[in-house]
Amino acid sequence: GKERKFYVDLITKNNLDSLLEYDALFIRETTNVNHHTYRFAQKAEKEGIPCIDDTLSIQRCCNKIYLHELLKSKKIRTPKTDIVIKQQKGLKISNGFEFPVVLKIPDGSFSTGVFKVKNEEEFCHQALEIFKHSELLIVQEFLPSDYDWRIVLLGGKPLFACRYYMAKKHWQIYNHSSKKNKEGNFECVALEKVPPQIIKTSIKSA
Repeated sequence: GKERKFYVDLITKNNLDSLLEYDALFIRETTNVNHHTYRFAQKAEKEGIPCIDDTLSIQRCCNKIYLHELLKSKKIRTPKTDIVIKQQKGLKISNGFEFPVVLKIPDGSFSTGVFKVKNEEEFCHQALEIFKHSELLIVQEFLPSDYDWRIVLLGGKPLFACRYYMAKKHWQIYNHSSKKNKEGNFECVALEKVPPQIIKTSIKSA
């Protein structure tokens, strides 16, 4: 901030009353509609303070089912996906899926509420656990990868890119059951070195 000639201050959830002292808000915490970050974004928008993430983005991006339907309608390639409803008769995996598969709650983040199951028995057990807290669950094919791409866009244009690597000996970027290797490494990548298809897909998705 000093290099750019402006003042940066770190605030917490206890500083909502002092938000009007600032000219912009940059939220770098888990965002959710039922979270204090959403109330911060709401207040910022009401007072005309530029804010990232804005409330509409939080609403959209915290709903994995909404995102799935949106990407599908725009013909953007995603892992094979199915939505399972709690009231659905006969809990079993859909045709076309092979184990292992990934189960997700609709509003999880930072690798929470995401489970890999390797057979029908594990699928039924984990699905019933999810249905204790949610009316819906998402089933996706498991596509192993060493890293996730993160392409950040501002105003529809790529701003920066990075890779989030999987936690050590784990299939997600966060391993909440590990004490030592809880999260994987990350690497910033120059935009011109990012595969063009990745940039193209990120712009189309946004």
